[in-house]
Amino acid sequence: MVKVRIQIKSETVGKSGGSVSPFVVIREIYASGGLKSFYRGIDSAFARQIFYTTTRMGVYKTLDTNAKARNGGRDPSMLSKCFNAALAGLVGSIVGNPADLALIRI
Repeated sequence: MVKVRIQIKSETVGKSGGSVSPFVVIREIYASGGLKSFYRGIDSAFARQIFYTTTRMGVYKTLDTNAKARNGGRDPSMLSKCFNAALAGLVGSIVGNPADLALIRI
């Protein structure tokens, strides 16, 4: 919650040349809603992590297994591993994007 509020505040404060302190943001969040307000949106954060991480890891593992099978059981090259990781990250970010958007909106 603090990170998201800092990002939102820095858009307006950053245009005027100022900076945003995490301690000021923490004080504002606590003053407006108490301790409970720090956990607002945590369900969306968990959903994002579940969708993004499991998709990314599953896609990478599948691509890595297929690359090993094509190489006769040997480890794929570093270039192949980098491509597999980038592709897995891309697919994971596409799948996790709706949950990320929900986190920001909350």
